[in-house]
Amino acid sequence: MSSKSDASDILDEILEDSKKNRTQPNHNLNTTEHNLKHNLKPQPEAQPEPETKSEKKPFVPEEKPTRKLILVGVKPLVTYVNSTLTQFRPYLPFTIKARGQRITQAVDVSNSL
Repeated sequence: MSSKSDASDILDEILEDSKKNRTQPNHNLNTTEHNLKHNLKPQPEAQPEPETKSEKKPFVPEEKPTRKLILVGVKPLVTYVNSTLTQFRPYLPFTIKARGQRITQAVDVSNSL
């Protein structure tokens, strides 16, 4: 273990690094000094491009396409007829689907519409 604290060790390292940087030659010449030193023609400075403001479009949520489908199940016949008349009337034509013994009920729903 050293008798110095961590803070003093860090400070010593920083001081040593700064001394090393002072003794090394500066390779970071600006462009005009570099051009003069090497007899180069000065290059025109690049003009910053004007920022184009992009117009932000307001957020418009996409409406989901309405499924034009009625699945006939165990509910009474009148329920399917009423819901079809109220919900699906603007979406003509629509599809009525059923499986098994409910096919006859689906036919009854389509006949009553």
